Amino acid sequence: VGVGIKGVEGHQASRSSDYSIGEFKYLQPLLFYYGRECYRRNSDLICYNFYKNMLMLVPNFWFGFLNGFSGQFLFDPVLFQFYNVLYTSIPIIIYACFDEEHKFEEFQEDKELYKVGVNDELFNTKVFWAEVLKAFVHSLFIAYIIVYAIESVFASPDGTVDGVFESGMAMYLSLIHISEPTRQAEISYAVFCLKKK
Repeated sequence: VGVGIKGVEGHQASRSSDYSIGEFKYLQPLLFYYGRECYRRNSDLICYNFYKNMLMLVPNFWFGFLNGFSGQFLFDPVLFQFYNVLYTSIPIIIYACFDEEHKFEEFQEDKELYKVGVNDELFNTKVFWAEVLKAFVHSLFIAYIIVYAIESVFASPDGTVDGVFESGMAMYLSLIHISEPTRQAEISYAVFCLKKK
């Protein structure tokens, strides 16, 4: 990220930069408040995007063990596209844009808050693989619980069970209800911070 400062030398640096400031005194809030908060929000955004997308795709892998890896797709293609576009994108975008962990004054007083970014505590290899593992485990439970629940409960009088469409729809609704509450508390917190301003 380039930061240009308008000065006596001219405006060339500020014109070609990402951020342009008028004086050096504005550099500290830009780096220490907005930079740290941007790192935290982007870390959460990246982890959540990996989690929710793996949560959507991995049940097809688990379902392959039940259908002999025939290539049968579990979800309706239109609903599959809506998962990222409608159901799971808007809440995390709101969170990533408006969440505020600490007030500006707290960052000025407590320099220990910056160690999160310096130590890479919010996004590193360990955090990434923890999200991947969580998505695998959640998708395993969703896939097998939904399939076995539908097969054992929704059998017709002639002995046949509902097909892949019903299993896929139930699993799709479960995915939405599991992936969204993981961030609902954070979104509520972001809205709360906006109301306080």
